[in-house]
Amino acid sequence: ILVETAFISNPEEERRLSEPQHQQRIAEAIFSGVRSYLIRHAAAQRGNDLAAELDVGMQLFAAEIQKTVLEAQFL
Repeated sequence: ILVETAFISNPEEERRLSEPQHQQRIAEAIFSGVRSYLIRHAAAQRGNDLAAELDVGMQLFAAEIQKTVLEAQFL
């Protein structure tokens, strides 16, 4: 997946990209979109049990992403 969240050639967007709150909003939006896509398509193709498994897996993945983002802020 390629996600372009802003253009650093735009000074306002570049400034916002350095803000932790903005980074969190972007990460949550990306996570939400990927999660929704996977759940919707997994449920349609293989049934709701797989969708539930993906939901749990994505929650664990989100926790790891959040941990990584928090650790990066303190580097």
